[in-house]
Amino acid sequence: GAAPVSGLDQRGAPRPAAACDVGAYEYHVPQTASPFTVTKTADATNNACAVDDCSLRGAITAANALPGADTVNVPAGTYTLSITGAGENANVSGDLDITQAVTLNGTGGTADDVIIQAGTTNSNGIDRVFDIIGAIVVNISQVTIKNGKCAGVTCDGGGISNLTGTL
Repeated sequence: GAAPVSGLDQRGAPRPAAACDVGAYEYHVPQTASPFTVTKTADATNNACAVDDCSLRGAITAANALPGADTVNVPAGTYTLSITGAGENANVSGDLDITQAVTLNGTGGTADDVIIQAGTTNSNGIDRVFDIIGAIVVNISQVTIKNGKCAGVTCDGGGISNLTGTL
């Protein structure tokens, strides 16, 4: 057959010279409407929320992208924020930035079953846990929020900063 034009597959990886590359492709179906269901406890850097691969950060980013009130369902587990970078407000790093109305439901049974934390102890948090940005309504139920860290001259809560919203 004909040689590949670029020598790279669709991922940008080099094609094998002496073997067949079938060009495998992975596709995760995105969650595009509320409710968003979190499927993993790891803090993801890609901010994606797919049906089978959705971090808490990704679910909040997806809810932020839609107008109106949304729901994020969080099953039992411990969700530790790990992407360092306090001070930004795009939900890319540090705390979880909420910019649209949302209801965050812990679905693990009790608040002790769903833990959302910014560190593993009260001294190693990477940022606060939640930052509610704007005059929006946020409902949070059946979760434990802990180990947030608030630093700087204007410190507005280590667990939740909520300056103008309704919580």
